[in-house]
Amino acid sequence: MIDAFILSQIFAGAALVFDIVSFQLSQRKHILMCFMLSAFMLSIHFYLIGLYTAATIGLLSVVRFIIFIYTKHINFLYIFLAAATVIFVVTYQGLLSVIAYVATCCFTLGAFQKNDKWMRLIIAVAIVLWLIHNILAGSYMGVLIELVFLMSNIVGYYRRYLSQGAVAK
Repeated sequence: MIDAFILSQIFAGAALVFDIVSFQLSQRKHILMCFMLSAFMLSIHFYLIGLYTAATIGLLSVVRFIIFIYTKHINFLYIFLAAATVIFVVTYQGLLSVIAYVATCCFTLGAFQKNDKWMRLIIAVAIVLWLIHNILAGSYMGVLIELVFLMSNIVGYYRRYLSQGAVAK
């Protein structure tokens, strides 16, 4: 039988693959699909290591990304922020819950953006918050995921908005 910690690392590794791919894509829909799959894998990862606020927020994120693929209606933004607040209150475990809550609110705001540039910038803030969360939680694979995700985001942002080819467009 596979140990729960080892299994959690396998799920986190799968999330890492989706995260690496996500910011190399150019279409919002494809980026959000990768986020959805990553959030599902991370939800399982967090559940297996006993971080229930992060695990539940991960499941909310899956639903959020599915909805945001098809609509950008402002009401869904408020619905997901309210749902995150309920999850935060119900599963509160201290500072880690606060960080996870603020991070998911930032990610929700980022995913809701119509402008790809703003989406990437706001999500970068969320990534830094999740990085802090994972450091404090001792989720080493989570730390690696957020570092790679942040670097991938920076590379994707550079390619799309700062490189010579992007500037010429």
